[in-house]
Amino acid sequence: MNARDKIKPKSIRVAILSALADGAITTIDDLQTTLDVPRKKVVDNAVHAANDNLIKRMRDDVTGLA
Repeated sequence: MNARDKIKPKSIRVAILSALADGAITTIDDLQTTLDVPRKKVVDNAVHAANDNLIKRMRDDVTGLA
């Protein structure tokens, strides 16, 4: 391991916050691909992070989904 290797957070919530740190709007599918964890785990933790006001959930104009 060298200084350029990415460190993988042990907490899924920290991993979600790190993935969203650049401020770009990201879909659940993109988060799932980036984090390489099951979709249910991403959705459950994203919901809890939104309930704790750590992230903001938005609705897709086309599908109406979060």
